[in-house]
Amino acid sequence: MNPTDTTPEPISPFPVPPSTPVAPVVMGEVIDDSVVTPAVEQAVVNTAQSTDTAEAAVVEESVDEKDLLIKPQNVELQFPVFIKLDKFNPEETTLPLPSGFPSYVAAQIQNAPNTRLDDTKKTGTWSATMMDGMQLVPKEDAYRSTLENENAHFVQAVQSDSGLLHATAPSFKSKGGETLDGERGVLRFMRFAGLGSIFMIPLWHTGIWITLKSPSEAKLLELQREIISEKIQLGRTSYGLALSSIVSCYSEKILKLAMEQLYQSNLKTDKNLFEIISSHDIPTIIWGMACAIWNNGFQYERSCTHDPSKCNHVVQEKLDITKLLWVNKSALSAWQVSHMTRKKLGDITLEDVERYKKETLQMQDRRCEMKMENGNVYSFDLKVPTIKEYIEYSNDWINSMAEMVEMAVGSDNDENKRNAFIVSHAQSSLMRQYTHWVKGINFEDNVIEDKSTIESILDRLSGEDEVRTKFLEEVKKYINDSAISVVGIPSYECPSCHKEQKYTAKNDSLTSIIPMDILQTFFSLHVQKISSIDRRG
Repeated sequence: MNPTDTTPEPISPFPVPPSTPVAPVVMGEVIDDSVVTPAVEQAVVNTAQSTDTAEAAVVEESVDEKDLLIKPQNVELQFPVFIKLDKFNPEETTLPLPSGFPSYVAAQIQNAPNTRLDDTKKTGTWSATMMDGMQLVPKEDAYRSTLENENAHFVQAVQSDSGLLHATAPSFKSKGGETLDGERGVLRFMRFAGLGSIFMIPLWHTGIWITLKSPSEAKLLELQREIISEKIQLGRTSYGLALSSIVSCYSEKILKLAMEQLYQSNLKTDKNLFEIISSHDIPTIIWGMACAIWNNGFQYERSCTHDPSKCNHVVQEKLDITKLLWVNKSALSAWQVSHMTRKKLGDITLEDVERYKKETLQMQDRRCEMKMENGNVYSFDLKVPTIKEYIEYSNDWINSMAEMVEMAVGSDNDENKRNAFIVSHAQSSLMRQYTHWVKGINFEDNVIEDKSTIESILDRLSGEDEVRTKFLEEVKKYINDSAISVVGIPSYECPSCHKEQKYTAKNDSLTSIIPMDILQTFFSLHVQKISSIDRRG
């Protein structure tokens, strides 16, 4: 760590009681589950994550067992996700995958005997893989409660009268013996060669289908250039908050690339799709782009965490990324399922989409009441924003911080000082990162729905600890409650010790699906893609 770096230090993701201090556990920089080093930072500096040994910070905090009881999920595995390899190739694209939620992994480490877990080559690999995998888990157990909803039933494909509804790489109609040219010829050949082509995905929160083309390497290089040229880089402290403004500047670039690669949609409209698509579908679109590019999957490594004192096996297999979208079919009405069978180009209207959204009960507006010290009551009306609202509101917040930086720092080119100021300003206006989720503010008989007025109020309320805490809790709960689809990987049985990767207490088992931070995942894959291009020279 640069001694002049003013970015808050990351802390250990594995809290341990003060009475039982432990030796260093990991190789590489210690990353907190709430302080995740974004993969985009790796892209900016164009360096791989360091594997130098570093001491883990010991956090004087115990893991409360009752807080770790994870409710069972009602999940139906319809398609295999993991593919066995004849031989693992370290030169191919490979990602570390998480073994469980941060709380589960923390508990397993804490409950292990007080021994060093990175003092050999084998345990060092296990430790580094485990830590790297935790970078791909959303912050603050996002979507955990979504998956643990006892009334939910998550599937990879929804059964309909027209067959199973799920994301797929559609085949091209061919008469045989055709002479092909232009983009159709390119796409057909890319599909034949297994180098990516087109991928059709359902946007379950919006009620439409879109088909994305695999971008060229030139497009991916341009994405890299845009990331590097990004002048405002927010600090590590808030990275990974699900659908907050913090990650918007990176999400926006992939979303714009996705729209450039749009092959077709079943929605007939002249409007910009960002004005229509729910922000809940942002992870699905980013995942769809990854599927179009890495349609054949990629290698992964995953550490066994069932009992670190007995097994330090690292699974090395292949992941079929195209099978990682899960939808709560219990949240869909019969009409909505029938609606989603209409996949053809321009087959549905805006009126159809509006009805679809209204029938999704979990996505309806919600009122959050707040009580002041003097007894007065006011409330926030929460709504699910569109992508357009997400981007615009987020950019407003980020631009306001940029203006504050220029006023406070001026021509001072000290990046550490600038980033520290941005982090400080972000912390002083935390509620604004979720402005796009606020439809209105109500007090007495008054209603405020003006965008700039809401922003100003949230700015001022961010300094009130109780208000800020409750507001953030309510918004995050609303995000989890209103989500009906999740990108995630199943838990697994270790092939070495043959134990399930689950925390067991009172016969309650670990959740079946671990949500993925798909933005982190995409950029981790993207970094490796760019590196492979660079190596050709």
